[in-house]
Amino acid sequence: MKIAQFYISLERCNGVYDAGEKLTGQVIFKLNKPLDVKRIYLHCEGKAKSHWDVNKDDSNKHYKATENYINEIKILYDNGSGVAEFPAGSYVYPFMINLPKSIPSSFEGRKGYIRYLCKAYIDRNWKSEEAEHVFTVIHHLDLNNIPTAREPSIIQKEESVESCCCEEGTVFLQLKIEKSGFVPGETINFTIDCHNNSTVDIGRVSLDLLQNVTYQGYSDSLFSSGSPKYHTKTTPLGLFESGEGIESHKYTSLKRSVGLPAMPPSKLEGCSIITTEYELSVSTLKADSGLSGSIGCNMFILIGTVPVRMPVTHGPVIRRPESTVLSPDHINPIIKHLDAPPSYEECVLGTVGSKTDQGASGASYDPTSSPSLAGASPVVTVQPSTQNAAFHLQD
Repeated sequence: MKIAQFYISLERCNGVYDAGEKLTGQVIFKLNKPLDVKRIYLHCEGKAKSHWDVNKDDSNKHYKATENYINEIKILYDNGSGVAEFPAGSYVYPFMINLPKSIPSSFEGRKGYIRYLCKAYIDRNWKSEEAEHVFTVIHHLDLNNIPTAREPSIIQKEESVESCCCEEGTVFLQLKIEKSGFVPGETINFTIDCHNNSTVDIGRVSLDLLQNVTYQGYSDSLFSSGSPKYHTKTTPLGLFESGEGIESHKYTSLKRSVGLPAMPPSKLEGCSIITTEYELSVSTLKADSGLSGSIGCNMFILIGTVPVRMPVTHGPVIRRPESTVLSPDHINPIIKHLDAPPSYEECVLGTVGSKTDQGASGASYDPTSSPSLAGASPVVTVQPSTQNAAFHLQD
């Protein structure tokens, strides 16, 4: 093969960029033999797509929608109407693309996605070579700009317990949290109060995080009204489950803390066809499987990327001879740490990778296995240009 290596290397190995930042990297390829090249260019694209099917009355309707955020082409080399022979060796083409501030965060869901990627092309006379690299975008949601994020929240519910033929009493359930806005990795402190005023035992109490993703789409039917339709997918994630049940006519208060897993932010600002929201759901399950159902209640929370900076109050400092008064950073070191947004790549993709619309895996750059370009073969570093390049081979 004439092309031994061909890949895109981003300046950041984790491939995570904020909306509004500059995406910088290099297109790198190595030739074993001379190659005729007409053009080398980079295509950067970002888009959202939603799609789902509805089967009803022996008919199948398909709904879909797309939004484009980035569609930019950078010409790295162009020989006009002809081709130029590239000698054997290694070539590096730097590039830089300005990411708009308004683009939404990356997201991967069951019925849609928000995805960003770069594709590099080497155009030849009769074919085109391609390399691809997915990157992740964070559109920050600063919880300090949302007043309700720092407010505590409480929700409660009382419900009758019934057996096969009669009522067995009531169960009162209450969930309290200290604030309503969190970032991935942050601890949620919660209290669950349960009054079991019934004649049956409660088997367990659990707390789940519900991710509600709403997709907007349009029917592809010729008889469609043209109005948008919506499809909501709810995914539960278990956060806590009590080890013991609650006996009949007993009261239990559970004060616990649990870490919030990596999740995309609420709202997905900048995208109009996919939105996300989150709920905490507390529920009880009756110990006797012969009794019907469970009792539960939900409350909405916000998940952002910049944590709430809660007011810090310090008590009086007792001064002693030869003592040192600690600075606020020493008294509460976690405040400074939480000001930085968390790592985001696992929130949306697990790891930075590539997945096309057809589900096939594309090429991605692994910095741990990238070849060294300082070997015996010559290296050509070429600045992006639409003009014919004058190559300088470095021995």
